[in-house]
Amino acid sequence: MSQPDILVFRAGWGGPAAMVRTPLPGTVPFGMSFDSAGRLALAEAGPNRIASFTLNRDDALTQIQALPTGQAGTCWIVGSGRDLYASNAGSGTLSRYVVENDGTLKPLGLTATAAGTVDAAISSDGRDLYVQTGAAGAVSEYQIQHDGSLVAVGSVTVPNAAGAEGIVAL
Repeated sequence: MSQPDILVFRAGWGGPAAMVRTPLPGTVPFGMSFDSAGRLALAEAGPNRIASFTLNRDDALTQIQALPTGQAGTCWIVGSGRDLYASNAGSGTLSRYVVENDGTLKPLGLTATAAGTVDAAISSDGRDLYVQTGAAGAVSEYQIQHDGSLVAVGSVTVPNAAGAEGIVAL
């Protein structure tokens, strides 16, 4: 059985450069995002946790912290500035975190969603979070408040989208 890794490639005009591998034994790396300071936030589906990493000058990753979400099916994560939102497919929730100045994660609670919370996306202006809920094939909108908390705005069922994954917001 192979070990899970994060692979970093430096991109340039000539295509990707040499790869740097950071092993992550005992995890199932899934979704990732970057905070406003360029640190990597990773959703680890196997242990249902969120981890933060520094990307070093040599393109290797150094783990800062890993926190269990206490939820099931933690797979996707999106960020806006210092705020992170992790989708928990098995629990029908979003876990909310703020990234502290030193890169550590501070859990700020849960927001209930419809069943089968999968992917999420944040609007380009950082004001709205859209969550795809695969069980019903719906997309729910949440307004992001100044403190990072979420207020439900509404939901729409997308025809023939039950079980679908993947969302983009503009």
